[in-house]
Amino acid sequence: GNMVLNRQLVRYPKEFNLSNIVIIQSIISSIFRNPFREVAMGGLKYRLSGVIEHIGSAHGGHYVSYKRLLPSISSENERWVLCDDLSVELIPVGGQMRIPAYMLFYEKVESE
Repeated sequence: GNMVLNRQLVRYPKEFNLSNIVIIQSIISSIFRNPFREVAMGGLKYRLSGVIEHIGSAHGGHYVSYKRLLPSISSENERWVLCDDLSVELIPVGGQMRIPAYMLFYEKVESE
């Protein structure tokens, strides 16, 4: 059959919080008395730190990566770099990420 690359843009968050999911899992674990449960009341926030983009077709292509530089207080002031085979350049991102992602990388945000 023919291979076709799906080019539909998928929205992905710059930040997300898993605390509610883990708290529910902890409650269920405590009901069933799971000794290995891990209770987490917070501190499960993650921030987008990198994106890989595939450029080309389903039969071949090229990958480039985007990396967020040092954390900033405001997502409006974030700085990102585009890393290609021959260059690294600063790119404007603003508040929204519009990069067609092949793979996303998130890092844990330390509790405040």
